[in-house]
Amino acid sequence: MARALLAVLLGCALGGCGDAIIAVGDQPGFMRIVVGAGGSGEFFFDTLATRARISRPAGIAAASDGTIFFADQAGLILRVTPRGRLTVLHASPGCLDRSCLGRPQGLALTADESALLIADDGNGKVWQLTLASRDLRILVDSLAEPADVAVARDGRVFIAERGAGRIVVIGSDNTARTLVSGLRAPSALAIGDGVAYVAEAGSNTVRAVNLSDGAISPVAGNGTAGFSGDRGPAMIAALNKPWALALSGSNLYIADQGNDRIRIVNIPSGTIDTFAGTGSRVFNGNGNAAAETSLSMPNGLAVSPLGFLYISDADHHLIWRTPIRLI
Repeated sequence: MARALLAVLLGCALGGCGDAIIAVGDQPGFMRIVVGAGGSGEFFFDTLATRARISRPAGIAAASDGTIFFADQAGLILRVTPRGRLTVLHASPGCLDRSCLGRPQGLALTADESALLIADDGNGKVWQLTLASRDLRILVDSLAEPADVAVARDGRVFIAERGAGRIVVIGSDNTARTLVSGLRAPSALAIGDGVAYVAEAGSNTVRAVNLSDGAISPVAGNGTAGFSGDRGPAMIAALNKPWALALSGSNLYIADQGNDRIRIVNIPSGTIDTFAGTGSRVFNGNGNAAAETSLSMPNGLAVSPLGFLYISDADHHLIWRTPIRLI
């Protein structure tokens, strides 16, 4: 990991990176736009990611070399290199056929980073997009609004099936089983050591599911839609439509979509705070501290192995990046 980061930073120093998604000198919590020019959201392609116009970005996945991938709800899967160059990996804009992407949401890289898994809640599928060949195939079909997908270190695939209120796990033998059911519109997943963190948009909570026995325990949210509880116990705080999760060490990041904020839960202490977002949807510029940066309907999060948090800002048609540790 350190060698990959050094190679990227050295390349930037020698050859220039333009609007790179990895930059030397940014302090933790400094927010930088890395994808999107804002605007109406009508897709406009440009090889420089910060000059492209994207439409309601959703799920994000971050590779170990600094590359990021994201879903655009216009039916696109895009890749951004560490030097900030944008490519379209797959496009199905306006396609109404179930043989193509309907409404891509959550993304995850396979354990070996050779393929991208795509939760398509529009067509009820999880797709696998092989990165080298760009071949798209169905991994799981006939799901009820799959909202997110996550991959454990051992290669198991987890799917948040929002319409069925359950988490599905696919093992090494490619058989699917229900890990837990009876959830209220599960919208996001993050996999830790022996536990799956699940955001439930329908109950405004985040819960932890033990991967060995399926036991469920509360993490954040009191079950009432609202905003409260910063710097206090996460389980009595109010969330409003938690829509994406990302895990970094002992910290769990929550896209608190209805509050236009990113909340952070320190798992050992059980406390919650606002990490990013002011609560106002009015765009207030680039290059501010995370807690002073306006977000509007955040609906995708990813933590890079290199130490960055990426945020999909759906209504501003942007992707932000901030270091979460000193680089």
